[in-house]
Amino acid sequence: MALTASSVNPATHGNAAAGDLSGRRAAALAGVTSAVLLFLGVFILNPPLNASDAELVDWWSNESNQAAATVSMYLFTAAALSFLGFLTHLCARISADERGRQPAQLVLGCGIVFSTMLAVAAAARGVVGKAVAFNDQPLPGADTLRYLMQTASAALGVVAMLAAAVAIVAVTYAVLRTGVFGRWLAWLGVIAAVVLLAVQATFVGELAIPAILIWTVAASAAIWRSPSTIDLAVR
Repeated sequence: MALTASSVNPATHGNAAAGDLSGRRAAALAGVTSAVLLFLGVFILNPPLNASDAELVDWWSNESNQAAATVSMYLFTAAALSFLGFLTHLCARISADERGRQPAQLVLGCGIVFSTMLAVAAAARGVVGKAVAFNDQPLPGADTLRYLMQTASAALGVVAMLAAAVAIVAVTYAVLRTGVFGRWLAWLGVIAAVVLLAVQATFVGELAIPAILIWTVAASAAIWRSPSTIDLAVR
């Protein structure tokens, strides 16, 4: 039975709308939080790329660098968890329209891969700092230090970025089909996906991180400003 304005109890509608509003705002804040945390996590840790073995070991021997690596690990992890909160609501809004249900499943799957790879990158970036600074473990050799950061780079710059690109394409497709959030988000998604895929040709996928951050903040703004699903159902 279709809902009409006259068939909905005003008190029930008001409570449901309030709950939907709080959910939308929580999801939007989770998205912005994820973007900020990921930016900070990347920004605070920058090991030398072309250093000699002695220079690399010396850099990791510095206590402030070890602390930065540990903090970066926690920031990445928190970003991954916040992104999942944002993602859950995003997928729910897309799948509310029958035409968006299949794209929403793809978005959810790719979003989980993205968050998982953030967690993998977090561990690879922070394990040395945490082990040496807080657990009194010896500093590993230069080769181990190099390959841990390469593991983080592969997880973040390759797997996570490609998963994000597919998720953004799926969101863009769903927005164009259903009209949810407005077409401006779809066109921004096209630009972001092109950037993400193009940067893969440089083999330094981390360069595309700004595109992910901008898109996540924009999608969060779209969620914040979108009409209530309760109101849409009543109409």
